[in-house]
Amino acid sequence: SSDLNDAHVLDGKNATRNYGTATSATIRSGASGSNGWYYLQLDTGGTSTVSKAVLRIRMSGARNTTTPLVVKSVGTAWSESLLTWNNKPAAGTQIGTVSVVGSTAAFYEIDITSYVNAQRAAGQPVNIVVQASQATSAAISARAFSTAS
Repeated sequence: SSDLNDAHVLDGKNATRNYGTATSATIRSGASGSNGWYYLQLDTGGTSTVSKAVLRIRMSGARNTTTPLVVKSVGTAWSESLLTWNNKPAAGTQIGTVSVVGSTAAFYEIDITSYVNAQRAAGQPVNIVVQASQATSAAISARAFSTAS
């Protein structure tokens, strides 16, 4: 079993489909049938307090466009192999933001140190969701989550 789980969910005709093994994802916001969220879960058990925890994702957006994304906490556990739009846990408190600029893929980093340490101190896994904060989309072409002490 891995310490990292991730999956994306889509609404509309794909609302019952699981994407837990996908190697790319689309984060988007819009009308019904045009939404996609990206979930990450990291087990922090056995780690000490970290001085820096960064969510680092390779993403691209639309050409000549800035795509604002928001990272939020998720209070409910979920399974990478079972997660769908219809059974996704609700998004909670905002813990970070990032703006994806243009259509060239690049790494974007969001500092989530406070949230990781709070979850670790409570003995809980780090559960987050990345969402588009307006009617735009961004593609995740590679996935990475890192914590460094």
